[in-house]
Amino acid sequence: MKEKIFLLLGVGFIPLALSAQSVPYLYNKGQMSVVSTVANRSNTALYIGGDFISEGVEDANMYLENAQVVLTGDLYRKEADEGNKGTNVFSWPKATGGGYDTSKASNFVFRAHATNPVAQHVWITSTAAKVDNSAMIFESKGRDYVNFPDVIVENNKHVTISPAIAAYAHNITLNTGRLILDSRPLNTPTDVLYTPPTRTLVNNEASILAHLYLDGTETHTARTASTSTLDDFGATQVNLALQAVDNANRRNDGDPIAGFGSPFKSMYADYFMYNFLFKPTGGTILNEDRNTNTDPKEKLVRGRGYVVGIDLRGDNSADYTDVHALYASVIKFEDRAKDGYKFGRFAYSNSNKNNLFQLTGTLTAVTSTSTVSSVSSDAYSGEFLNNDDVQAPALVAGFNYLSNPYTTPLDLDALLYNTSSSTWGVTSGYSNGTTTNGDIANRVWILDSNSTASGSYNFLSPGKEANLGNKWVVVSYMYRLMRGVGGTASITYDNGGGSSTLIGPLQMFVVYANTTGVGKTMTIPKSARSLDGNALFLRSGTTDYAKDDFLFQVKDVKTGKEDRTAVVLRTFDEISSNKNFVDITKLRTSIIPDETSATATTKSGDVSQTYMNLLYTKDTDGNALESKFLSIQNDEAVTSSTSTVSTTLYLTPAAENQSIEIRSYRNYTKERVQEIWLDDKRDSKSIKLSDGAIYSTTTKPTDAVDRFTLRFIRPVSGIDPGVTNPNNTDITAYYDNSKLTVSGFNDSDQGNFVSVYDIQGRLINRKKVEGSSLEFNDGFNVGAYIVKMTGSRSYATKFMAR
Repeated sequence: MKEKIFLLLGVGFIPLALSAQSVPYLYNKGQMSVVSTVANRSNTALYIGGDFISEGVEDANMYLENAQVVLTGDLYRKEADEGNKGTNVFSWPKATGGGYDTSKASNFVFRAHATNPVAQHVWITSTAAKVDNSAMIFESKGRDYVNFPDVIVENNKHVTISPAIAAYAHNITLNTGRLILDSRPLNTPTDVLYTPPTRTLVNNEASILAHLYLDGTETHTARTASTSTLDDFGATQVNLALQAVDNANRRNDGDPIAGFGSPFKSMYADYFMYNFLFKPTGGTILNEDRNTNTDPKEKLVRGRGYVVGIDLRGDNSADYTDVHALYASVIKFEDRAKDGYKFGRFAYSNSNKNNLFQLTGTLTAVTSTSTVSSVSSDAYSGEFLNNDDVQAPALVAGFNYLSNPYTTPLDLDALLYNTSSSTWGVTSGYSNGTTTNGDIANRVWILDSNSTASGSYNFLSPGKEANLGNKWVVVSYMYRLMRGVGGTASITYDNGGGSSTLIGPLQMFVVYANTTGVGKTMTIPKSARSLDGNALFLRSGTTDYAKDDFLFQVKDVKTGKEDRTAVVLRTFDEISSNKNFVDITKLRTSIIPDETSATATTKSGDVSQTYMNLLYTKDTDGNALESKFLSIQNDEAVTSSTSTVSTTLYLTPAAENQSIEIRSYRNYTKERVQEIWLDDKRDSKSIKLSDGAIYSTTTKPTDAVDRFTLRFIRPVSGIDPGVTNPNNTDITAYYDNSKLTVSGFNDSDQGNFVSVYDIQGRLINRKKVEGSSLEFNDGFNVGAYIVKMTGSRSYATKFMAR
C-alpha cells in the first residue's frame, strides 16, 4: 500500500517579499515526520506542490525515515534571530557509531512542476521573511547547514543552491537537469562577519560559494541523442565568481589574478580560452617553460593549484591572435569568461561559449577535428564532484602549489600541526637555523588578492598547433601567511568559522617541502572537509585566536591596494620552547618577460619599491618579515621602566605619491598589552591604534622606510599607582566564601581582561570579560590581593582573603 500526502497549503498567504505572486507553500515551524516502517522510500511520499519554508528555529525540523519528499517550488531556510541556533531543515536516522543509516534512507526530490515548470532554488531568508541575495551571516551558514538525505534532481530548468547556503547530501542522483552551486562576490558592509556582536567585513576581495558536502555517490542518468537536449542531461555545475575587469579604466599595474583548483575528478582547460591560465611551478606561478598554458585540451590535475587572469590583454580581440590554432573554429572571443566561470560541460546550451568539446542541442558534434562526438568522452563523464581522498602531485623541493578540491571549506590543521603520522601522508616540521625536520614547513601561503598581471602580445611567436607561442605576461604577486598564530591571510580570527587553518572551496594554497618530503605523495583527505565552518574563496576564516596577536595594514586610498604584517608578543621562554613561534619572511615575486622567455624573481625577506606601499618588520639579519614574534618580559617582571616594548614598522613607499591609511586589527586579542601606539617620525605625530583609530597620512617615493614605530604599552605588574577606582565606574568587587565576584561590566568592557595579583605583583589568575560579571573560585590563601581590569576602562581595587 502506498501512502501519499499531497500538500497545497497557504495559497495566497505567502509574504510578498518572498514572491511577486501567490505561490502555494508549506511553512514548517515545528517538528514534522514522514516515516514508514517499510524500507521502500517511494511508498510513503510527501508532495509539496509549491515552496517549502523552514522556520529559523532549532525545533523547525522534518524527520525522514524510509520516505520521500517531492518539491516543485523553492526551498527556503529562514535565518535565525541573532545569536540563536537555526534549523538544519531535515534529520534522518543515524547508523550505529554515527553517519547516514542507508537501511532507512529517504529521498528529497526537486521535480519540475507538471504544467508550469520553472527553475528551482535553495535560498536563505532573513527574519523579515524575504530573500536577500546581497547579504548573509557567516556564523549561520556553517552552523545551520541544510541536512538533506539523498537528493534527486528531475528538472531540466535546473536547481541552484544559493551562495549563502551550506548543505549536506548523502547521495545525489541527477536524472534530468543540473544541480548548480552558485557563487557571487563578497558584499560589504551587508555581509556579516559573525554574530554576536555584529561585525561586518571590510573589503570586497573575496567570493562566496555555495558549500556542498557530498558524503556518498553522485549519479548521472544517461541520455540518448534521439530523445534529449543538453538541458536534459543530469550533471553538477560549479560557479566561481571573480572580479570583473573594467576595460574602460584599466590599471597600469595589471589586473587581478586568482589561485584556484578543479572541483571535478576530471576537467579540461578550454574553460579558460582567451584568458590566462598559469600552472605554478617552483618559485614562480608560470609554467615550467616560463609561459602560460595555451593548450585547451590539457587536463587540470585535481588537488593541484592553478592561477587564472581575466582579460589581461584587454577586450580587443586583435590582441589575441596568438592563441591556440584549434580555438578559431570553435570558440568565440565574445563568449570568453569576463567575471568568473561556470564549470559544467552542459552549462552553455547551444552556443559554443568556452567549450572546445561543446555538443549542439541535438547532441550532434560540432564539425571540427578537435571536438568529441560522444558524451562518453571524459570531458563530460569526468565532471563529477570530488568527494574522495585526492592524491596530490608528488612533492618537489621548495614550493608546491595545491588546492582544495572540494566544494566545502578544508581544514588544514592536521596537515600543519601533526608531527607524526598523518592522514595527509606527510608530517609537518620547522626550520630553525640549520635544523630542519618534518616533510613540510608548518605553514601555508595563500595568493594575495592584490596580486596582478598584464599580458603583452608576442609578435615573434604567433600561436600555431606546432608552436603554441609564449603568452607574455608581466606579473607582480605576493602571498599571505596562514598559520594559527601570526597569520596575515585574514584580518580577524573570529568570523564564526571552525579552525585557524580553514580555507575556502577550490582555494589554491602553497606548502614548502623540506628535503625529507621530496618525492612523497600528499593525500588531501575527504575527512578534512568542514561543513560547519566558513571560509571565503581568496580569503580564509578562523575562529579561535591566540593572545596578543596583532595585524597591521596599510591601504592606498586611491587604488585600494593593501599590505599587511603581523606582530605577536611572546615571552622569551614561550618563543624558545615553541617551534611554531618563528619569524616568517615576506614573499613577493615579480615576473618580467624578454624577447625569448620570462624570468621570475621570488624575493624572500627582500622588499623593493613597487607600485604599492609595502608594510613589514625586520629580523636581526635585516630580512623583511610577514610575521614577527616580539620578545617581552614575564608579567611579574614588568615595571614602569620596562612597560613599553617597541619595534620599527617599516614602510617602503610606492613609486608615486600616495594617500594612505594605517590601522591595526585583532585588537581584541590584547591580554598582556594595554595600548598600541603608532609614532610617525616624519610628521612628529602619534596615534593610539588599539582603540580602532585609523592613521591617515601621505607617502612620497623618497620617504625613509623606517619612518614608523610601534609601541606596545603593558600594564605594570601588581597595582599601578596611576590606576584607581574612578568614582563614576559601576564596577564592584567583593570576596566571600572563597569566591571573588567582579560585576558591573557594560558593553564597552566586553573582551577586556580582569587580573588578580598577589601583593608581590605575581599574577594569580586572569579571565576575559564576556558578560556582566566574573567569578574566581580559586580558594585564595590568606592575604591581600589586587583586582585589576585593563582595556577600554580601567579599574583596580584590593581585597583580603581571610
